[in-house]
Amino acid sequence: MLSLCLTVIDAPDRRDLFTALYEDYHTVLLRYAMSVLTPTYKSYAEDVLQDTFIAVARHIEEFEKLPPERQKAFLLTITRHKAIDFLRKEARQVEIISDSEWATDTFVPVESMISDEGYTRLCHLIRSLDDIYRTPLEMNLLYGMDSREIGEWLGITAKNAGVRISRAKEKLKQLLLKEEE
Repeated sequence: MLSLCLTVIDAPDRRDLFTALYEDYHTVLLRYAMSVLTPTYKSYAEDVLQDTFIAVARHIEEFEKLPPERQKAFLLTITRHKAIDFLRKEARQVEIISDSEWATDTFVPVESMISDEGYTRLCHLIRSLDDIYRTPLEMNLLYGMDSREIGEWLGITAKNAGVRISRAKEKLKQLLLKEEE
């Protein structure tokens, strides 16, 4: 994937920047893509990551303008959007189950998916939060980042990051209560 993306970039210094971004954040972004995708689609995280890095290669000049401490947050945002785009595309496709699939183990009955229902519901509710709250909450819950680290990545104070996390949790709690009514 790296060599494919490098063919899109013309300037050597931009290639170096792209290579550094790829090497520094590939693993983190892969885990993040897996966390955004529903359990059914976790195996497609590499595809989402490939789409992410192709987009980065096409717009590498934007990353040159960003200070290094903001690049990771921008990469996480792109990855989240690519994962959501993938899920939307998959949701539009209707799969017809053949008689032979009913008779084999390739078809998964609804009963086996019930355990993932709560997780999927929670992920959906988190994704429904505004970016201003969702991003710090995801950074806190998924990556174990504290308010200081989140503040540095987002370019806000640690106190502001903590307030956003607290408000995100409160909004999430309200959404859960509202959904149960």
